[in-house]
Amino acid sequence: MSAAAAAPPAMRTRKTGKLMEAIRQGKREEKNHFGSFYQGVHKLLFLELKLLSHNLDMGNLQRSLLPSSLSTSSSFSLGPHPLQIDPEIWLMAEKRTQEILYTIQPAFASELKRMEIINYIQSLIKEYFPVEVFPFGSVPLKTYLPDGDIDLMVLSHQSMEEELARDVCTLLQREELDPEFQVNDVQYIHAQVKLVKCSVKNISVDISFNQMTGPSALCFLEQVDQLIGQDHLFKRSCILIKAWCFYESRILGAHHGLISTYALQILVLNIINVFHSSLPDPLAVLYKFLDYYNAFDWDNYCVSINGPIAISSFPQTDSTHNNGNKSLLSQEFLRNFRDMFAFPMKEVENGADEFPIKHLNIVDPLKSSNNLGRSVNKELPFLMELKGLEKYLRYQEKQWVGDLRSSL
Repeated sequence: MSAAAAAPPAMRTRKTGKLMEAIRQGKREEKNHFGSFYQGVHKLLFLELKLLSHNLDMGNLQRSLLPSSLSTSSSFSLGPHPLQIDPEIWLMAEKRTQEILYTIQPAFASELKRMEIINYIQSLIKEYFPVEVFPFGSVPLKTYLPDGDIDLMVLSHQSMEEELARDVCTLLQREELDPEFQVNDVQYIHAQVKLVKCSVKNISVDISFNQMTGPSALCFLEQVDQLIGQDHLFKRSCILIKAWCFYESRILGAHHGLISTYALQILVLNIINVFHSSLPDPLAVLYKFLDYYNAFDWDNYCVSINGPIAISSFPQTDSTHNNGNKSLLSQEFLRNFRDMFAFPMKEVENGADEFPIKHLNIVDPLKSSNNLGRSVNKELPFLMELKGLEKYLRYQEKQWVGDLRSSL
């Protein structure tokens, strides 16, 4: 550990590095240094994310996951379903799914703990640096699993990400002496995307710098959930399918060469957007998710939220194959959202404009050249998992039928 990292908390006011010198030059020069880029992006995201953080109603989402709420809300229970299971049995399966969701959903205790950690890191970083710190990902979207981590994005000077990341890493290393928040395992990841990782109160925290895709995706997915409605069908389906992919099929985790959380959310959104008329509950979305992607032609097509796109048609990224289904999200809605975030994403991220073809190809609805499946380096076992779900439901059908007969 460096001398700066070993300094006690009482020495926090001793600022080091070029960025620290910039702070001492005063707010006037700071504003000029940020220029029109910082002011424009800051105004856009600050307003969007602040509004989002104040308007999210965790209570509504939790009430929609109460086990008793399903019996009156599911129209799918008495209609046809893909397994041709007796409607009463399917209703029991839906209730069991609701119980699972109620168990793994974000709870108030976990919400308070994560908000405490977020506020702590935000205050700590902003005490020393003229930046904004935004949470993004599954925590503010309220779709994280019980052991889900926290993602933060620091919006700062352009072209100073590496130095700022190192300074933030040093700052957090000094906090390892603070017993209240139990900061440990602080490390700086020197890669194309600069990252600081740490653990705070036994929850993993990832801090990125000037990466606009995360906060932009958060705003987009929140608007999508509100548009879809149905007691937060999109969010509930994301929680259920994330749990299935993480705990059951082990295909979630970009750092392990598997699918990223955002990519999985777009796969779920594609299912709901195209087949929404027959998917009123998370269990139906899970089955359709596994059934659809099991039969998907991954070698010749990529996934978009409006249906498959032929790889041979690139650079065209408009889907013409949605099986005659009318999409829930209009082209105007998507175009307006892309236009809203085109400026910050274009300015901050200097990626190539050409869509890179990988093993798994998923088009980012906010940036058509971004392949969300680029982290996947092996075939995903959708077929195996679909058969696993069918086997589970068939087994439960026998169990429930036996229970019903024994109660008569």
